Amino acid sequence: MSDEVIVITDDIGEVIVDDQVITPGIAPVKNDQMVPKSRLDQVIQQKKDLLTSLQSVAKELIEDIPESFRMLVPELEPAAQISWIRKAQKSGIFIEKVVDGLDTKRPDGKKSVDTTGMTPMQMIAQGYNKK
Repeated sequence: MSDEVIVITDDIGEVIVDDQVITPGIAPVKNDQMVPKSRLDQVIQQKKDLLTSLQSVAKELIEDIPESFRMLVPELEPAAQISWIRKAQKSGIFIEKVVDGLDTKRPDGKKSVDTTGMTPMQMIAQGYNKK
């Protein structure tokens, strides 16, 4: 075999050099740089453990949110969901405001009149009284 290198470009933009396909932007893989399976399994297990812990943190944060606001939390990846909840808590979106009943405060301190024993004409007349 001679020292010539045969380079062929296909339709996709991949280059074929000496029967090895090289895709632009991706480094060719050499057999001596392979990752051992045990190391790969270890990294995959670490990733699963981290994902599980992020999910548990997100779940705890959602439990801290009042029940009436939980529907506002979007379904995202756990890390993005934690970030969203933190921003929402800082903005004060999850603070429940206590609203008094509508009739608890009367203008001018007027007391309500009991109309149970009044006739319709007396009720109408009561509305026109300006005392």
